[in-house]
Amino acid sequence: MAVVRIHVPTLREMVGAEFELPPLVERLGEELKGYEGDYALIDVNPDRPDLYSVEGLARAIKGLLEIELGCPKYRLGDSGILAKVRGVRSRPYVLFSVVKGVRLDDAGIRSLMELQEKLHATYGRRRRKVAIGIHDLDRVEGRLMYRPAKKDKFVPLGMRRRLSTSEILREHPKGREYGHILGEEHPVILDEKGVISFPPIINSARTAVTEDTRNFLIDVTGTDLRAVSKTLNIVTTALVERGGSPEFVTLKGGAMPRSPDLEPETVRFDRDLVRSLLGLPNLKGKAINIALFRMRITPKGADAFVPAYRTDIFGPVDLVEEVEKGLGLGALEPRLPKGYTIGRPLPWRRLVRKIRISMIGMGFLEVTTLTLTSPRREFDLMLEPRGDAVVLENPITEEHTILRTGLLPSILAVLSSNRGREMPIRVFEVGDAATPEGTRKLLAFAVMHPRAGLAEGLSVVSGLMASLGLEWGRRAGRRPSMIAGRVAEILVDGEGVGVVGEIHPQVLENFELEAPVVAGEFDVSKLLEKS
Repeated sequence: MAVVRIHVPTLREMVGAEFELPPLVERLGEELKGYEGDYALIDVNPDRPDLYSVEGLARAIKGLLEIELGCPKYRLGDSGILAKVRGVRSRPYVLFSVVKGVRLDDAGIRSLMELQEKLHATYGRRRRKVAIGIHDLDRVEGRLMYRPAKKDKFVPLGMRRRLSTSEILREHPKGREYGHILGEEHPVILDEKGVISFPPIINSARTAVTEDTRNFLIDVTGTDLRAVSKTLNIVTTALVERGGSPEFVTLKGGAMPRSPDLEPETVRFDRDLVRSLLGLPNLKGKAINIALFRMRITPKGADAFVPAYRTDIFGPVDLVEEVEKGLGLGALEPRLPKGYTIGRPLPWRRLVRKIRISMIGMGFLEVTTLTLTSPRREFDLMLEPRGDAVVLENPITEEHTILRTGLLPSILAVLSSNRGREMPIRVFEVGDAATPEGTRKLLAFAVMHPRAGLAEGLSVVSGLMASLGLEWGRRAGRRPSMIAGRVAEILVDGEGVGVVGEIHPQVLENFELEAPVVAGEFDVSKLLEKS
């Protein structure tokens, strides 16, 4: 959630009608937290970044009040600007737009900067995924170019002397705050006079926006093309709401031939699905259409046209939610359910509860760790061969690039973080692990102290199986992360359900553990089959 400060007098001026703010904010699915003088504090859901500004909120309210209906139409002029894009591997995508004829006072500029920073912090993942630059177009000279920095120097905002990109990362507050996003490659945007932006860090002081700025150049860079395009659309259309005229920039070597793309997106629309999911079987098609028009969406036959600044609508179910908001909750009549049932835990939840009670009863402390990890910790530190894993397309950090395939590495990492504490340390976790084939529910435990060994691990297994009412056996097992000859595969009805063993000394060293560890890992779904 993002708390957005909305200047209420400006909002009323832009809407052009009298209205009560709280019910309209609630109808949009957001929360009015309170007021600070002339400002309303609104908690906006992260799926509606187009509402992070007074311009976006005014546009939405005009729809609910039926002042303006349906998808806004934008006519793009030709700015005549050409931007060349040359391979920046770290941030491969860049898009531009121009908006002319905008008058912003000091409050308007602050609102624009707040929109920029809210988008950076939320949708832009603290500038890692998306970063925005806003410039005074009249101070930009000629063609643009996006490329890796060479020996370029410029005066960044907030400073008075020319610096290289490396010097900015060391000396400028924004460089120190966001420099970790970049590797050795430093992207820059240049015009014919030099650098105007060093994304995602800082812009040039030469193109700074002031109250005298009437024409704007917007650049957006990032690692995800859709996010870059949507962000550009949000900022561009916000300035259009202020009376500006949007114009496109021609791209050479970019991901798109020109930008921005303000054409509506087409989404399939099923009115029967609306009636079914809302529980309103007699809802007329005209009422459904009007509800969508109020939400600034244009229905047409089996399709709906969604504004280019919306980031949250992907299919017919999303449109059902929009109809509900357009109708208002007052249109939904509460009804008692036809049947009466009492909820009860699913079988696997009952089993997990038994496991937790048993492990805690044996002196173990339950931990919960992240399902995201890295191949290094999941495989390399465990001496395991790298296997198939679910890989994140746009990871935030190098430590969180895959979904974990087991729990033992996470358990050992917990021991490593607590190695200075008094021993013995006994921890366990019941959690999910995933491979491309599917998700499994696993149990893992570990005991660390100077005399930890296989016998102690087997005694834990004995107590666990007794609490679950299972007869069990064992045979010699093998895992690269465990000492050969000190590993047991645990059997129930002759089928392997888990493994327990002493952790290999090299693995202990990899996790910086100075005492022996005995650990086990079990497949909860197999235990459920046997119980």
